[in-house]
Amino acid sequence: MVFNDVLIHTARTWERIRVTREYQEMPYDNIESCDCIVAVAGEIFESELIQKFVKSNARERRGFWERETEEGFSDDYIENLAHDKICNDYL
Repeated sequence: MVFNDVLIHTARTWERIRVTREYQEMPYDNIESCDCIVAVAGEIFESELIQKFVKSNARERRGFWERETEEGFSDDYIENLAHDKICNDYL
């Protein structure tokens, strides 16, 4: 479930970046971009903080993002991380 959330937020971030670029193009075509999005999502999912969340119990998950991140919400945290990875690794 968590990987699916990471994948969705990564894809949304990719698309937001794409539509702001000249000619609304990324360095990879539509088919290749799917592989890139999955790769970025995989890196984010394997990150230390996401793995800490995945391995935590229900009690530990309450307020997790507020305690552990400046963003305070998992979507914001994931999308900020995805934005940085996409801009640094793919543009």
